[in-house]
Amino acid sequence: MRDGRSKNKIFVLGCIIIGITGLLLLYGIMVVTGVVHLKENQLVFTAESSSKKYDGNPLVAKSWELTSGKLMPGHRVDATVTGEQTLPGVSASSVYVRIYDEQGVDVTDEYDISCSPGTLKVFGRALKIMSGSSTKTYDGLPLTNSQCVIVQGNPMNGHKVSLEAIGSITDIGSAENTIKYFIVDTRNEDVSHLYDIELEIGTLTVEAIPITVCTENDTKLYDGSPLTNPEYETYGNLLDGHKLEVKVTGKIVEPGTAQNSATVKITDAHGRDCTSYYKITKELGTLKVVVPPTNGGNSGGSGALNGLTGSDINNPKIENSNEQQQE
Repeated sequence: MRDGRSKNKIFVLGCIIIGITGLLLLYGIMVVTGVVHLKENQLVFTAESSSKKYDGNPLVAKSWELTSGKLMPGHRVDATVTGEQTLPGVSASSVYVRIYDEQGVDVTDEYDISCSPGTLKVFGRALKIMSGSSTKTYDGLPLTNSQCVIVQGNPMNGHKVSLEAIGSITDIGSAENTIKYFIVDTRNEDVSHLYDIELEIGTLTVEAIPITVCTENDTKLYDGSPLTNPEYETYGNLLDGHKLEVKVTGKIVEPGTAQNSATVKITDAHGRDCTSYYKITKELGTLKVVVPPTNGGNSGGSGALNGLTGSDINNPKIENSNEQQQE
């Protein structure tokens, strides 16, 4: 019983082997006779990639390249490349391939062919536009600068570029001198999108009006009463209708030194505070109270006492140690 089963298995296995062998033999005969073509090579073709700046003419893909694989002897390629880009932007190019032998027979099927697209890129026409910069001290009027020019690149023939610097500032501070531009063709149609525009924007700056207030130095011998000096000088120019109010507040009683400080306020004709329109520099004097001299140990003389000579007592020396500070 077991021998019968073993013989059946061997018979089935033999039939399978004979069948596979027959199929392989048949396939070999078909290849030799040309009924079946083997794909002996893998080929990769790539379409042209190219770029340029916009000039109104299309960028056309014309070439291709065999980037991988090798043709069999006597075979030639017939390729068609398509793709174009006129306006600024990006698009793909493509290649379509057929292969022929020496007799002109299409043998494309003998290859495993892949076609890769290329890239066509048109850049906007480069222009660089610059607006002017200006600075002035505050005067209550707007600061503008109309300068606006193309500093790099050229528009295409027939294109007209309109430029305007529209920045403005009145109060103290800084602002951009904004650029407004418009480009049209001969049909007066907007073609600004055909350009790659770089803006170099100027700055408009209004500065505070410089004013300097100087208070006086003063010195006296200690007598128990306050030392003050309300005198001051001012330098700089106020706007018409503006009024400067200075209050010198420096005071010292005891021996020592103190700044001859002051407060400053500027108002307009309506009494409104305009101090913020000014850059105020204070050069503050020094107030000094000196200890009175006492008699020395010599009964007959009046030499130097406590660092002061007789002339110092009669004519106290004013120290020149101004200190600057800004508000």
